[in-house]
Amino acid sequence: MKLLVTDADERAALAATRTLGRAHRVHVCGPGPASLAGASRFAVAHHRVADPLDAPEAFVRETRALIEAQGIELVLPVTDAATRALIDPRVALGSARLAAAAPQAYTSVSDKHALAQLARAAGLETPRAGRVGDPQAALALARELGFPVVVKPIVSVVRDAAGRLRKPEVLRVESAEALPDAFERAAAGGEALLQRCVAGWGEGLCLLRWEGRTLAAFAHRRLREQPPGGGLSVLSESIAVDAERLARVESLLDASGYAGVAMAEFKCDGRHAWLIEINARLWGSLQLAIDAGVDFPSLLVDLFAGARPEPVRAYRTGVRLRSEFGDLDHALAVARGRAAPGARAGVLAALGVLLRPAGPHCRWEILRRDDPRPFGRALVRWLARHPG
Repeated sequence: MKLLVTDADERAALAATRTLGRAHRVHVCGPGPASLAGASRFAVAHHRVADPLDAPEAFVRETRALIEAQGIELVLPVTDAATRALIDPRVALGSARLAAAAPQAYTSVSDKHALAQLARAAGLETPRAGRVGDPQAALALARELGFPVVVKPIVSVVRDAAGRLRKPEVLRVESAEALPDAFERAAAGGEALLQRCVAGWGEGLCLLRWEGRTLAAFAHRRLREQPPGGGLSVLSESIAVDAERLARVESLLDASGYAGVAMAEFKCDGRHAWLIEINARLWGSLQLAIDAGVDFPSLLVDLFAGARPEPVRAYRTGVRLRSEFGDLDHALAVARGRAAPGARAGVLAALGVLLRPAGPHCRWEILRRDDPRPFGRALVRWLARHPG
C-alpha cells in the first residue's frame, strides 16, 4: 500500500516508518524541509506541509493535495494536532482513509474530564480532580486538594480565537502564588483540569481494539522521564500486562465505541494504579513495543486494508528502549539540580545516568545499524536546541 505518516519529526513517526517501510511504500510529511522519519531508508520521500498546530486548514489542504499527487491509500496521523485536523467529519481525504478512531470516540477519551467519568464507570482509579474556568476557582480547588497539584488542559490541543490549534502546557504547581500563571498557560483561554499530584512511576498499557476485540496488548514501565519526574519516557522497559487493568481499560474503550490503537497512561505506587490519560493515537515509546514483538502499526494497516490479522498473544518482557538525546537531556536536567521525587540530583548523579549500563536487552531508539541516517538528523536537531 501507499501510506502517509504525518508529523515526521516525531519518535512514533520514525518507528512506524521503519516497520511499515519493509512491506509498504511509506511517504512522510512535516512542516520542515527535512525530518527524522524522512531520513530513514524506509521512507520513499519527505514532503513539506503546513504545521497542523499553526495552520490546521493549510495542513489539511496540503495533505489532501499530497494524497492526490502520490496516490496515498491510508494516512497515519501521529500527533493530536494532526489527528484533530484530519478527523473532522467535514474533512474529505479523497481516495485515502484515515487510520484513526471515529471522531466521537476519539473526543470522548481525549477529553480528560470526560475520561475520568468513563474511568470510574469502568472501575479504574483516577486522581482527585476538577474542571475549573478561572484562576479563583483553580485556587479554591487547589486548597481543597492540597499542594502540589497538576494543572493540565482539558484536551491536548485547543483552537484559539484565530482558529489555530495550540498545545497548552501540563504544569506541576507547588504553591498558591504560582497557580494563576500556570492556569493561564494550561487553560489557553478556556478551562483547565486541576488534579491532585500522585506519587509513583509511570506505566503504559497499549492496545489495538477492533470490533470489540483486543488484537494486541502491550505494557511498559517508564524508568526515566524528561523532564525528570513527569514527562516523555527516555528509558522504558516492557513488562507483563496486568489482566485486571486490561479488562477495565477494554470496558472503558468499549463504552466510548473506540476502535484503533491507544495507550492508557497510569501512575503506580505498588498499591494503586491511577489512570492519568489516554493517548488516542500512536505514542512516543512505540519502538519499544515493536522491538518486544508487538508491531502495532503493521497490525493497524492490515485492519484498514481489510485483512484480519491473528491476535498477538505474547511478547518479550524485559526489553528496554533508551532515547539517546532524551536521556542526555534528562542527565543535563539532573546535573542542574532537577530530579524525580526521591532521586538524587547533581553532577555525579548525572554521570551515573550517562555511564550506568541500561541492561543487556536495551536498544537505542534512534541509532539502528540497518538505518543509521535518522541518528544524524536527530543529532543536528539536538545541537540546534543546545547552541551553547
